[in-house]
Amino acid sequence: LSPYVSNIMIHGLNQTYNVAVIVPDIERLLAWCRSHQVPDDPALALRSPRVQELFEREIDRVSGEFKQFEKVRKFVLVSEEFTPENGLLTPTMKLKRQAVYDAHAEASLARYE
Repeated sequence: LSPYVSNIMIHGLNQTYNVAVIVPDIERLLAWCRSHQVPDDPALALRSPRVQELFEREIDRVSGEFKQFEKVRKFVLVSEEFTPENGLLTPTMKLKRQAVYDAHAEASLARYE
């Protein structure tokens, strides 16, 4: 639903609100960075406040019709794609939610605080 998102997993089970692990579409994100005076180095871009604002706007745009409890309140941007090779997808391309959660739990759960 967003040209800037390659993969996303939303987690909220037994939590106060939903958090998302987002893998940006790096090519489109870096093109956006070049046109908005943001460093086009992927590691720097993912930590940039302007990139964080871009993803906040995208989340708000896509979830405008969602009920309040369904909306993502916090998110973490990660550079690692979800693939079968890294164990985050099954061979039939289904998301392994627990594997993604385990791989990014520290970063995503820190956003709950």
